[in-house]
Order: sequence, then structure tokens, then C-alpha cells
Amino acid sequence: LGLTLRLAVFNAILHEIWRLGLLRIEAPIPDDLPVNIAAVQLDGRLPPVLVKSPPGAPLPFEAQIGALQVTVTTDPEQPPDVYDMSARAGLGISLAGGRLQLTLDGDPDISAELVASGAARPALPPAALEALIASVVWPLATDALGGALDLSIDAIEVDVAAIQGFVPRLRSLALRPIFGGSTRVEDGWIIIEGALGVELGVAAP
Repeated sequence: LGLTLRLAVFNAILHEIWRLGLLRIEAPIPDDLPVNIAAVQLDGRLPPVLVKSPPGAPLPFEAQIGALQVTVTTDPEQPPDVYDMSARAGLGISLAGGRLQLTLDGDPDISAELVASGAARPALPPAALEALIASVVWPLATDALGGALDLSIDAIEVDVAAIQGFVPRLRSLALRPIFGGSTRVEDGWIIIEGALGVELGVAAP
């Protein structure tokens, strides 16, 4: 059994997540930072995009989050440091019990570039900010993107009246999709493999 879904559907879902502001995050500040940071805010200026992973990648998809604006405030009396950031990470899709789950890889590829500094020199160089985002902010972003979508895939009840003449003891027949196989992308479609479970209700002899 296979379930096919358009890749564009998932990008529409990610667009709605972005539109609702779920990628607008104020990050908690670790106590062990070597500089005094008052606030770190991340704002997704463009929606994330889901694409097919390059050949050899461990996960079938890649989530690309571009045009992230990150502001780092050290002194509330001064303008913040502003960075442009992009992030890429492998992404998997699973389907169980009618719920579609997106799972982001915990090891993202993050790049940051300083575009404006509120002081003579920024409090965090881009490399330090990339490490901070990966360890502190990325888990929050994965929670925002990894929500489940309820597809309501229920059992299909079959009318057994037409075949009871051949199987007199048959009382009910239901077909239930069971997904949990491999997932792949072909020509813009996501294909999730599964099986078809058959549930029989049989009268006692």
C-alpha cells in the first residue's frame, strides 16, 4: 500500500506555521556565555521550504530556513546587533495512527552574517552566534516545525452481504491502512509505503 502526497502541500503547511509566527522566537540565554547578553530574538522573514535531499543524505528531505533575522541585545540603551542567518537540516516524515509527523535532524547546518552592529564591535562573532543558535534556539525551532497533522485515516468498513453466501460465518470486514515503511520523493510527490490490514469478524462455529 502506498500513500502519495504533493511536496507542495508540506510547503504550504510550513508557510502557515511561519505565517502564524511560530518561527518568531525569543531564545533563553545560557548562564555560561562569556559576554553579557540581555536578549536574543529570532524572526523567520521568509517561510521554510521542504525539498528533496541530495543523493546520499541519511534523510529523504531537507528543510531550508532562509532569511532569518537574529537580533542580539547587550545593552537596552544601545541598538542591537543584527545578523542574517540561514539554516538547513535533514527532515524525515512518519505516519502512524493517522498522524503525520515531521522530524527535524538535531544537527543543522547554520550560517550567520553580521549586517549591523550597535557598538564598535559585536558582542558575539557570527561563529559564536551559530553555536548559540544550534544549541539553544534550534530545539525550539524543531518543536515549532515538528507538529503532527491529523489525516484521520480510519478503517474502511466493507458491506459483507454480497459475499456471505460464500462465507456464511463472516459477519464483518474492515480494511485498515498501516503505514510505517520507507518514504521517498519522486517527481514532486512524497510516497509513503505501508500495508493494508484486514480485520475479519467471524461467527463462532
